[in-house]
Amino acid sequence: QGRPELCRCCAPWRTFALAMADVAERFLASVESIGALRKVPAGRLADAEVDAFNDLRSCLIVARKDVSALDGHAVDDMCYVLDFIVRKAQKKASVGRARECLGIVLCSDSWLYVAQSNTDLLSSLKELLADNPDILLKLDATVRADVLIRPAKIAPRILPEVDVASKSALERQLWSGKQIMASFGFQFPSDVLGDKFDHATDGFQRFVVGLTQATSSSKVALERAAIDVLASFSPQEWEGIMNFLWTMYKSGVRDSLHSRIRFVVEILHKLNPIFRVVAEQTRWGPLTCEVTAH
Repeated sequence: QGRPELCRCCAPWRTFALAMADVAERFLASVESIGALRKVPAGRLADAEVDAFNDLRSCLIVARKDVSALDGHAVDDMCYVLDFIVRKAQKKASVGRARECLGIVLCSDSWLYVAQSNTDLLSSLKELLADNPDILLKLDATVRADVLIRPAKIAPRILPEVDVASKSALERQLWSGKQIMASFGFQFPSDVLGDKFDHATDGFQRFVVGLTQATSSSKVALERAAIDVLASFSPQEWEGIMNFLWTMYKSGVRDSLHSRIRFVVEILHKLNPIFRVVAEQTRWGPLTCEVTAH
């Protein structure tokens, strides 16, 4: 049986649900980017903070329509983001935009609860927003702790249709590629003549195939499937994957593989905010240059 069509009265709701799911995804990526600022080298931190703040603000402006798109984040991450906004408000150039961000995010009960639960953060917010009686009332109001268990609006996602076989194949390529890299301790083997070299190269090639499929397809759902898989990788795994790519690049592999390595770095830089921070560190030599040259 085919999937029933939505009636006309439901169509606007579905369009709105899709839009807010996209906002929730973008906001999740923004929260992750701000958290990843902890690892950014001091010389690059100022520019990275500006980019992260601008992205955060653009997400929040859209989320005004439904602040439940902001739900479903870890308390530590929420505290860090709130503190990040407060620090931006202490700079003359961004104080107005930072106050605007706080006005939106504190409309969410879950974020309001987290703000109230941290004494130092609450004091800073009250001082910063002393001329806004509406927000001060919210900061003093009682919010129940169960607001923190609200799920993020990211799931379930409503995606364009794509055949299950293509999506599953893409996910398998990326997952198995990462597992093979991990089996080598995320270090490309130095012996270019042994079986280990072939197996490690196979892990890398699986990444190439998966990313090529995701970015060359006309189906947006395939790229989103790739983003979903990549979002499940931990920061430690991203550090390891970049190290694998770098040690492979230095290992004396042929030039054709050099270009594929750069391709993988550039696509991952586009698709995943945590990898973006890792890849922009200067210790990756020519790979860093390829990523940061815009």
